[in-house]
Amino acid sequence: MNGSCWVRAAALMALSGFLAGFRPIPCNAAGPEIVTWAGNTPEWNQRLGVTLMRQGCDLEPAACLRRLDDAAKAQRVTRWALAVKGDAAKVERDALDYSERSLTDGRLIEVDIDDFLGAMKSWHLGTVGRANRAISTITRNVKLKNPRLRFGITLYEDELDSKILAWIPSETRARVDRVSLYLHYRGNAKAYPGHVAEVRRLFPRAAIWAGSYAYDRIDYVPCEETGTRSCSVDEEIELYRESLAIQLDLLREETIAGIEFYPGFFGLEEKWTGWSNPRICRAERIRECVETTRRMRAIAATALRERH
Repeated sequence: MNGSCWVRAAALMALSGFLAGFRPIPCNAAGPEIVTWAGNTPEWNQRLGVTLMRQGCDLEPAACLRRLDDAAKAQRVTRWALAVKGDAAKVERDALDYSERSLTDGRLIEVDIDDFLGAMKSWHLGTVGRANRAISTITRNVKLKNPRLRFGITLYEDELDSKILAWIPSETRARVDRVSLYLHYRGNAKAYPGHVAEVRRLFPRAAIWAGSYAYDRIDYVPCEETGTRSCSVDEEIELYRESLAIQLDLLREETIAGIEFYPGFFGLEEKWTGWSNPRICRAERIRECVETTRRMRAIAATALRERH
């Protein structure tokens, strides 16, 4: 594995820590990817050694790339993936548009679909063939003008046995360049390596990023897949620590190609708009949710520093 990204990130952290004068981070994609969603402070991007950022946008490509101008300046990161949304016809058009625009916009490394299975379900419209035709067209359009532009998707451990994934033709699945695999349930941490193996079987040519939910999800989802009990704060933190350790072991072994942290707002945790949704965090717990999230992010920074 090319370790240049890790070496550069480590050198920057050792030399500058949290000092001023940060430079953009244009790491070589041949090394491990450290990815977050947008909204961080530049200090945290340096601390994590971020090599690429993701940002969602459901506007037309020209407008999304204008948004990216502001985000890239604020984040001081030069490599980006855009998560697109919309009905199948819109995403097909956008994929082709991004393919052409990426020829002259070197920041755009990847076009992707977040919540991939949800998108496929919405595109089925009662028939398997419609969604499969759509994803086949999208994966082709992404590369039609620029073969180097990547196509990625996000999946969750409890979706991997979905017939919708199995029904996608193998030649289409082979055109997926990256899969981010998240754990819906903290309690499934120990089973994560087996889920990675299943993603590899389904998408044999895709790089796998381990999705890391570095925020308090106590109110959002049960602690275990088979129950309804919420995690305690201590369980939430310790299960997060365990899952991240497993993921970093897989990264060190080169079983996976990167780590992706969601959401962003590293260093600005209290400003994340998600806290306004009581399903994510009850109003009376917001202060605790923010503090728990900060503790988890400190764990992530320490684990990255110690293991690499």
